[in-house]
Amino acid sequence: MTNLSQKNLINLANESIEKKDLAQAEEYLEEALNLVYDEKIAKSLIKVYLSDNKEGQAYDLVKEEPDLFSDLEIFTLYLETLVKNKFYIEFLQLKMLLDNPKLKEVSPETPEKQIKIMRAFKKRKVIRQQDYQSLFKLDLNNFVNFSKSILLDPSQSFALRLAICEDLVKLRIDEDIPIIVLNKMTDFNPSLTQLLAKNTVYQEIISSIGDRLSKNPSMLPTVLSETNLLLGTIYPKIEDFVDEPDSFSKDLVNFVLDRNGGEHQEILTKIYQNISH
Repeated sequence: MTNLSQKNLINLANESIEKKDLAQAEEYLEEALNLVYDEKIAKSLIKVYLSDNKEGQAYDLVKEEPDLFSDLEIFTLYLETLVKNKFYIEFLQLKMLLDNPKLKEVSPETPEKQIKIMRAFKKRKVIRQQDYQSLFKLDLNNFVNFSKSILLDPSQSFALRLAICEDLVKLRIDEDIPIIVLNKMTDFNPSLTQLLAKNTVYQEIISSIGDRLSKNPSMLPTVLSETNLLLGTIYPKIEDFVDEPDSFSKDLVNFVLDRNGGEHQEILTKIYQNISH
């Protein structure tokens, strides 16, 4: 429910919209939203962003919503941000998720702009969220092929490689994708692969760590953070390196706390060395 200050700001924003002063309307709505979150204000701000050709900000704001699907207006605005941003890859993932072929179509960038996007991405020394999202503007063929080049580049960060793998999984790409994991060539089929958080071995390890640190909860955030880093590094081939999740989690906790990895010392050391390079 909006408070009095928010109502005043909303009224001022509406007056600015009537005067076609969208920049001023955005300031009022942003200020109102910063006071106390309100879904109606968020919707209004998303609409103004879209009208003002600020589709990037509209996308960022709508993605903050905890549920994009239950509210039809939110879902419609989400689709509109995909259209305006030309996020074709995310649109394909959405169609896969909802199994709905009748969604409003989203088009990728032109072939010429796609080439520029890929060239610019390759030149980036530090990949920001905005840089990564630019890849969603590619068509499916370019996205898959460009992803393959990243997964075969051992110099790329684990976070980028993890994001690429999971996006291929969301697309349900049904082919063997080559990838280098711990300096070894292997491959995976995204259509047969779970997202990291849904991976059975990952879930067993996380659960086991929670049990082991139940009497020392202050250490849990640190150990879980290290665990996500480690398992993200060997994803999507976790099962190739972890055959006993409970034993592995025990050694992992000890390794994080005092670098004593027990019978898994060698593989844990190798993974951490790979992360540091």
